[in-house]
Amino acid sequence: MEERERSPPGTISQIEWMTGHWKCKAFGGSTEEIWSPPAAASMLSVFRLIVENEIVFYEIGHIRELENSLVFELKHFGPDLKGWEAKDQVQTFKFIIAEENRMYL
Repeated sequence: MEERERSPPGTISQIEWMTGHWKCKAFGGSTEEIWSPPAAASMLSVFRLIVENEIVFYEIGHIRELENSLVFELKHFGPDLKGWEAKDQVQTFKFIIAEENRMYL
């Protein structure tokens, strides 16, 4: 990996503020996201989108420490829990920077 592609150093403690149960209106419906407290150098998340009282999709993911930085990995599932990504594939987002109450990927 070239130097410009590397993520900066990061630790789970920088994003502990994300812990909690979050709800808002977005994507044409209601969203709900739950972030676990940090444990074993990771934070677990679950997400769902509801539009017109119907589940559109779910996500399960985590942010974990990897190679002295952070990475956000997730999978999407339909309302029937059938996965969108192939069984051995995940969506991966590199860490860019964490600020007081924001994380950029």
